[in-house]
Amino acid sequence: MKAISTIRNKQFDALVILGDVAYKNANEYSYQLFLNGLNAISQNIYCLPGNHDEWDILYKTMHTRIQNTTSGFEHSFASTPFLFVDSSSGTMSIQHIEKFLKKHKSQAVYLCAHHPIISTQAQYMEQRYALSNRHEVCALLETHSAPVTIISGHYHCSTESVHKNIRQIVVPSLLYQIPLTAKRFAIDKRFGFCEITIDSNAECEVTTVWLE
Repeated sequence: MKAISTIRNKQFDALVILGDVAYKNANEYSYQLFLNGLNAISQNIYCLPGNHDEWDILYKTMHTRIQNTTSGFEHSFASTPFLFVDSSSGTMSIQHIEKFLKKHKSQAVYLCAHHPIISTQAQYMEQRYALSNRHEVCALLETHSAPVTIISGHYHCSTESVHKNIRQIVVPSLLYQIPLTAKRFAIDKRFGFCEITIDSNAECEVTTVWLE
């Protein structure tokens, strides 16, 4: 609740939740607890499922406060097109992404997903929990003639990567972090979120807010 108390006092257009609202044994009770906190936020809330979530239960419980961001959901922020992609199964739909890129040919675009797509410095998570079809997705994004920005979670860390025309922002977890250099499971008890500001040129500035 500390994160929600901090977020509610900030000025922003939308809150994007990138999955793993539940940690283990996802159920209606866990989502209801989170919903109770979200009721303090008046802005639009967009939510994707993570690999620990049960989307049917999540959406049934929280549908009154979140936008329907199942696979292929599109929205624009600051006139910049965003595609929300469901990767909770460990894969992404190539068809949804391809359709989105064709629609916005020559335009800078953003993808929001639970899983990162391009490789990161997060050694433990990269070895065990990477997106299974990441190379196929990355190859598709490389064909886009304009910049592509990915915003993702899943890796329990805050890190950025750049590959060709792709910039990737991995946001921290609100539960715990895993040190980037850890080769075995380890916990950093900090938690936090990212503030992302997008300008009229579709470029973004990222600030990580750490809480303890």
